[in-house]
Amino acid sequence: MKNLIKMKWTSYLLLLFVGTANAELERPTNTIIQHQKKIVKPIPKLPTTLVKLKEFVVPGNLAWAAAKDNGFEFYPEGARGRKDGIDVWGASYYNNQQNRLQTVPNTARYSAGINMQLGTLINSEFWDLTEVGVINSYARFHLFAGKRLKSRWSVRNIEVSGSHAVNRRPAANSRSAHYVLDVEIKKGARNTGLVTFKKIVLIGPENQDWREAFKN
Repeated sequence: MKNLIKMKWTSYLLLLFVGTANAELERPTNTIIQHQKKIVKPIPKLPTTLVKLKEFVVPGNLAWAAAKDNGFEFYPEGARGRKDGIDVWGASYYNNQQNRLQTVPNTARYSAGINMQLGTLINSEFWDLTEVGVINSYARFHLFAGKRLKSRWSVRNIEVSGSHAVNRRPAANSRSAHYVLDVEIKKGARNTGLVTFKKIVLIGPENQDWREAFKN
């Protein structure tokens, strides 16, 4: 009888020891699982709708006014002081008899926000440079300089009337709107050296007003 009781008590202690050992072995696993649950973050939801882009065709005078009011610059090279395109004078250039580039101050004019012209004032009257004896003269005009467009806006192209060459244009899909135009006149060519900025084509979000392009 005593042996039977002793055997039962031994079996009980053995089962207790095994149960405790199993609990200790399982505890780290449970802790790791709980820890993993704590650091799991939900995946953020992606937007279900994307704003489409569209073209905005804007007359030159309106685009100039909006850009000027937001700090963009319009001027001929050699200009001093304000470069707002209202009435800004700069320099023109020509090659002399020794084929050296000569600079002629106050002979390039950016006026009324859209007009670029080579000439000079004689007795308060504007003369183009072919009439005062300068041969093969040219000037370089900057449009939409000094700043960048608002995010998601870009320029597709501009339209300019009159004889000119595009010296620099913005990179495709960039936020730059900076154009540089070369305007040239030749003696006897009956070219007044006048170039007019007619319109600009902007690319931007269809749900925004085109003036937002310049508010950066």
